Amino acid sequence: MLFFSLSDNSVKLLKLNKLWLLNYLSEAAETGLTEGLIRNGESVNQEGLVEQLGNFLRDLKIKDKECAFILHDERAYILRLALPDTSDGRVISEAIKERVSLIIPEPLESLETTYKTLDGSKQGGEVQIAAVNRELLNKYLAVFQELGFRPRLVVPESYAFFSLISPFITEGETIIYLDPEFKAANAIIMDKDGVIETFVEQDLEKIRRFALEKWGRKIERVFGPANLSELLKIYPIPLRFKFEPDQITDFASLLGLALLTRQQKPLNLLG
Repeated sequence: MLFFSLSDNSVKLLKLNKLWLLNYLSEAAETGLTEGLIRNGESVNQEGLVEQLGNFLRDLKIKDKECAFILHDERAYILRLALPDTSDGRVISEAIKERVSLIIPEPLESLETTYKTLDGSKQGGEVQIAAVNRELLNKYLAVFQELGFRPRLVVPESYAFFSLISPFITEGETIIYLDPEFKAANAIIMDKDGVIETFVEQDLEKIRRFALEKWGRKIERVFGPANLSELLKIYPIPLRFKFEPDQITDFASLLGLALLTRQQKPLNLLG
């Protein structure tokens, strides 16, 4: 299985191999993309993108048919909402649509939306919601399908990142991952259950006040790129290659995406 991250100027890939009961990551690769194939996180030249990705995959001698990919946070939405009790007969999906329509600045009918309840309840409680413009998603799906892939999993980048960091978060703890290099969401507030908020802000004290005022949460720990090498020491999927120190941050969300495929019912924009 292959895990992809595509940006305006590059594509990154992780390859998962399955050998009997053993799964392992066998390869990490990256290449540049010609300007104009992807613009502002959206595929705008399908023919050219298919051609360049096809050449990249042929050079790597890739034969896999299943894939997963992340959507960068500048074009996807990840929300954490507390829903009221739906025992009045409304199903939870309708309550989510009502709330999402008030928050996301796009018409509800244009969105592909999925959610995961965080307490196992079907009536109210907290939910993690992912959403993306359906046309944008379909353009990427068309690219991968033309390349002969069967896409199995799609999530926002920050949620894949949460999947990687979550083993380090203790129950009841709120942490923040702060990386000045991230363009779309350099601050990601998380707890053991999922992503709470993503935004662009480098002033840590402002972030602390925001979390306390909006969510009533005190940020107890701050993570950054320097912590990611520690995560690799407990990463549960064996790696048959070695990351260079400056590569770990670049591939962190793909490492998290690989972990999501181990869940029985992960958050997934493909339903």
